[in-house]
Amino acid sequence: MHRHRDRGYGQDTSALSQYKDGASVSNWAKMDVAQLIEAGIIRGNDPEVLSPQANDDACRSDSADRKIAENH
Repeated sequence: MHRHRDRGYGQDTSALSQYKDGASVSNWAKMDVAQLIEAGIIRGNDPEVLSPQANDDACRSDSADRKIAENH
């Protein structure tokens, strides 16, 4: 995802605003997380909470990896 930043892609982080805790995503990750949300690769723990500071578990990581592989 970082390769697109130089070309002006992925500057929009508005997808984070749909979550109550979207503002707590680390600044360095905001654009990437927003892109993953928009692509349907990740979603919050429920419709209103993203939980960006929570430890990720293997199941959620495997699910995201599978979705990325399916989209590329």
